[in-house]
Amino acid sequence: MSGDAAQPARRTGRTPARGGTLRPRRGAARSCLGAGLVALDVIYPLHASVPHCRAGGSCCNVLTVLAWLGWRSHPVARLGDDPDGRMIVRDVSAFGVDTSHVERDPSISTPRIIQRSLGGPSPRHKFLFRCEHGRRLPRWRPPGKAGRSDAVAGVPSPDVFYFDRAGRGALDMARRCQRAGALVIFEPPAPPKSAISRQCARLADVVKTCGRAGRSESRLWAGAPNGGQLRIATKSEEGLEYEARLAGGRRVISGELPAIRTDTIVDASGAGDCLTAGFLHALPARAGRGARSGLAGASKVSLERALRFGQALAAINCRYAGARGLMYVNTARAAVSAAEAAMSSGRVDPGRLGAPQGVRSRAPGSRCGAYACGAS
Repeated sequence: MSGDAAQPARRTGRTPARGGTLRPRRGAARSCLGAGLVALDVIYPLHASVPHCRAGGSCCNVLTVLAWLGWRSHPVARLGDDPDGRMIVRDVSAFGVDTSHVERDPSISTPRIIQRSLGGPSPRHKFLFRCEHGRRLPRWRPPGKAGRSDAVAGVPSPDVFYFDRAGRGALDMARRCQRAGALVIFEPPAPPKSAISRQCARLADVVKTCGRAGRSESRLWAGAPNGGQLRIATKSEEGLEYEARLAGGRRVISGELPAIRTDTIVDASGAGDCLTAGFLHALPARAGRGARSGLAGASKVSLERALRFGQALAAINCRYAGARGLMYVNTARAAVSAAEAAMSSGRVDPGRLGAPQGVRSRAPGSRCGAYACGAS
């Protein structure tokens, strides 16, 4: 590929800008190990014929936002040993993500996803997995067994384990991390229906889905871990609903939260990933006992505060194109400050943020949306 991703507003590395009460203290950074979708987003803004490219995929987005907020992020992924894979690594490394567990496999091509903006009063988008010539784009492949084992050994006590794709390998990683005290969060792309997806959902401490939970999802509670389980269902501009069953189901907390408004919506893609990262960042952790015990002992106030911060970060991200557009325009300090203000007002204050804008990364020179497919 012939272009580089846009540079972040400020290179954060391992010690990003500090600010706001939700910023971690220096030397006390939390860690997240994640496995799931890491891909190259080929983004077509409205009416554009030339794409822009950035690192994307839910796992990639969540862990990169956390790194930007001061966490130690360790994605476990399998990419091709190609220009697209190098671009992804460069992009996320600029925000402090540790890519030592990202496998570069010369036998495969890095996965790619096309995002096309559809416009309208509330801008919509769609994801495509074939190019305009009808050719299937390179798809996601799970990391190998050796890579998974090395990652768990290399990050022995993460605060959080995040995964968005069900599979035996990911389930094994989740079990091992949970035994080490990690909070396990599972965010499937659709409500869990397959047997393996339900196993992942039953194991996880947090399950986040998009859309109202159907009655069939009540079975997710069967065999819930003793530490409890939190279900989050996002509903786009309608906000979200949640239900937490803690202490083995003996303590139930539930509620609905309205969406936080913003004056401008450029692109809603990635909003859910920002919500997840913001929630994890704001979720209280008991000193020396980790995020999982923090969830088990959470009150309705502390739980809703964490969810509200995630909603605020998501609303801010909607002002910019791309799944993590806010990160290329604002420092973490400015975004946290604006999110904290929006939590109480219910609306994003544009005066605290950089101007709304589209994707500014340079694009490859091919006409095809899956420039990727090799046709021009």
